[in-house]
Amino acid sequence: MLQQKGERDDESKKSHFAPAAVIILDVIALYVLAGAVTALAFVTFGISRVLPFGTPVTLGARVLLVPGAVILWPYVLRRWVKAGPP
Repeated sequence: MLQQKGERDDESKKSHFAPAAVIILDVIALYVLAGAVTALAFVTFGISRVLPFGTPVTLGARVLLVPGAVILWPYVLRRWVKAGPP
């Protein structure tokens, strides 16, 4: 098909990411997903195991702990497992 002057073909309109960039973004997405799952479970169930017995944890404190637990989820999970059963 003939193209008008200044018009590009459809292939040039598509963005092409390098395969390495796609892999890196997928790994980051999986890390954040695992962190979100771990953080929500930790803040809901595990925080009472890590802290000394009888330490109150308010809802506000739990909300503030979520972002850090998402980022540091391997450390949080390790501490939670080391703490053992209640």
